[in-house]
Amino acid sequence: AAVLAAVKGASLFAQERSRQTLEPLLSTTLTTRELMEQKMVGTNRLMLVLACPLITIYLTQAYLSWRGYYLWTGAYLLLSIALAFIVLRTILWITLGIGTIVRTQNKAIALSLAVLAALTLIPMIPSAFMFSSEFSEAWGYRLIGLSPPGAIFAIQEAFLTGPGRPPFVYEWDPVYYEHLTVPVWQVIHPAIFTQILFLIVARSTVLALAPRTLKRHDSVPNAEPSARLVYG
Repeated sequence: AAVLAAVKGASLFAQERSRQTLEPLLSTTLTTRELMEQKMVGTNRLMLVLACPLITIYLTQAYLSWRGYYLWTGAYLLLSIALAFIVLRTILWITLGIGTIVRTQNKAIALSLAVLAALTLIPMIPSAFMFSSEFSEAWGYRLIGLSPPGAIFAIQEAFLTGPGRPPFVYEWDPVYYEHLTVPVWQVIHPAIFTQILFLIVARSTVLALAPRTLKRHDSVPNAEPSARLVYG
C-alpha cells in the first residue's frame, strides 16, 4: 500500500510533464495551493482501495486476539485504521512534493521510493539498540513510533495479546512479568501523535514550496485572475 501510494503521489505532476500538459494546467485561475489540494482530492479513492486490505488484516488480528474486552478491541481497531490513513496521506504529500521537483516520472518514482525506504528504516535503527537494554525499553518504543511501520507495530504490540495472556500486556503484572514494562500510553502517544505531526509538517512544507518548485507565483488567493502571474 505504501509503495502504490508513493508511485501515485510522485506521478501526479511528473506525469503532467511527460504529457506536456503541465503548462496549461499552471495557466488556470486556481492558486497553487488550490491546485495541489485538488490533486490530492483525486487520491481519495486510491486511499480507500489501499485501506481495504489493511482493514481486513486489522479485523482478523482483532478476532484472533479476542479476549472479551470490547473497549480494548475497539480502541485497537480505531487507532490502527486511523494510523493507516494518516501514514498513507503523509506518503502522498511527501511524494507529491518530490514530483513537483523532479522532471521525469521515472526519476520521481525512484526518488520517492528511496525516501520512503529511508523514512521507514532510519528511525528503527536506534530503537533496535534500545530494546537490548531493559531500562531503555521505554525509549525504544518512543523511537520506534517515528517510523510508520514501527508505529503500526507498536500499536499491535500494545493491544493484541496471545493465548492465556492478559489484555494490558505492557502494564506491571507480577504474575506474567518480573520486571517493569512499558505502560500502554507510552506506546500510543508517540506512535499516533508523531505520525500526525509528520502529516502536518509534510503538507505545510509541500504547500509552502509548491509555488517555487512549480515556478509559479500567486498573489493573494482571493485576487482576480488577472492579478495572478504565471511563468514557467
